[in-house]
Amino acid sequence: MSLFTTNCSNDIEYKEDTNLVSDTIFNFDNLKIYNFKPFSFKQLKTYSYQEKLELRQVPTSFLKQMTPKALFAQFVRMDMAKDVLLFNSPQAGIEHVKNNFNVVQELLNREDSHMFFIESLRNINLNQIQDNEHRFYFYCLTMFAAQKKNISKLNKKETIVMIEIIDDLMTTQSKLSNTKPDFWGNTFDYSSYMLMYANIMIINEFSDFTSLLESNENLSNFVLTGILNMPEMKIISEQIASFYKQLKNK
Repeated sequence: MSLFTTNCSNDIEYKEDTNLVSDTIFNFDNLKIYNFKPFSFKQLKTYSYQEKLELRQVPTSFLKQMTPKALFAQFVRMDMAKDVLLFNSPQAGIEHVKNNFNVVQELLNREDSHMFFIESLRNINLNQIQDNEHRFYFYCLTMFAAQKKNISKLNKKETIVMIEIIDDLMTTQSKLSNTKPDFWGNTFDYSSYMLMYANIMIINEFSDFTSLLESNENLSNFVLTGILNMPEMKIISEQIASFYKQLKNK
């Protein structure tokens, strides 16, 4: 549960407090997002972290009118969004923003959010991502998509499509790591790819994989933390290939 709620005192008229966002790489086309006032120097110096969080909750009436794409854009462009990177593990950072930003809660709770993630990941062109800001957007996109709440919404056909999309992204990133090793040559994104695969197999109760989770402490630790090591990546890659083949043949 979030530490904060947007009550009536925060539910203000917002007609003049919006911002239109466009971004060709992520296909943000004039999205209407809530325009938070920048923190003043005094607020930055004297406000507690909890007080700053309270000022980054989107008013309820505005929140409910936002599309999944707008909700995602709202978060990644927020001045506190990169707090997701301040934790000891990828999943701990995601849990923090899930618990403390109502825009993230709304995004993951939407019944149709899984379609936003499928379409966004299908249409993203990794060759166009050439700066750290858009790399951060992509990290958030894949980590949010990998959450069990999102995976649980996928039907059989959508699960197959998601596995194929992630496989294509990994193939593209592998090629880019050879041509742009300084930018694409680490496992930063592979953690979210493997976490998505793992959660797909968990949600679908793939017994071969769930049995391994019970016997392999390092593998179960990865699912909890998102901290990826090569042995776990090899196991998950082999297991998802077997699960994919089984799912296609059903």
